[in-house]
Amino acid sequence: MIIKVELKILAEKYRNKMKKKKQDYKRKLDRQRRANNPNKYNADGTINIENKEKWKKSKSYLKTKLKLFKFYREKSQRKGTIS
Repeated sequence: MIIKVELKILAEKYRNKMKKKKQDYKRKLDRQRRANNPNKYNADGTINIENKEKWKKSKSYLKTKLKLFKFYREKSQRKGTIS
């Protein structure tokens, strides 16, 4: 008697979709941060550490940040880490 065992990765498309969604949120936050604070960055794209002004945060930046936090919260609830 031969038993055939097979391992499959479940929900691969869903995992890729969630990964892309997280990357999109982070990219959007970075674009918004750079647009609101052009003086905080050097010409090569690195952060200017000599500039000690406060970071400006637009309403759309805060909304996107809330969406990202909601995404993380839902992700952790799906994993069962939050009671």
